[in-house]
Amino acid sequence: LIRRICDKIRKNANKIVKFEARYTEDAEVLILAYGTPARTALSAVKELRNQGVKAGFLRLVTVWPLSEKLIKNIIKNVKEIVIPEINYGQLYFEIERVAAKEGVNVHLVPQASKIHEPKEIIDKVKEVYK
Repeated sequence: LIRRICDKIRKNANKIVKFEARYTEDAEVLILAYGTPARTALSAVKELRNQGVKAGFLRLVTVWPLSEKLIKNIIKNVKEIVIPEINYGQLYFEIERVAAKEGVNVHLVPQASKIHEPKEIIDKVKEVYK
């Protein structure tokens, strides 16, 4: 029964998966977020763009099923992915699994006790993307 339900979801992933992408057409570094960190991530992307960094933003609305096709399509020209999470890597490990196949590095900005500040994300981007 469980296998049938999971297969039903996987086979209909293109109808289920929802996301928001901004500035991804020319992005060389992608900030990928889910949930609460997404708003801060978008602020960081806008500030990075003002500074001349080709940063893109991807907010996953649906985490499962994870659309590998979507991720691969968006990261075609991306060199680095930065993931701010209010935990210690649940999303990070899934994205790293997909991005590794494409030769893209993934970096975690973990936070357990508070919401990220845009500066934390910007600093991480500047650390990993030169």
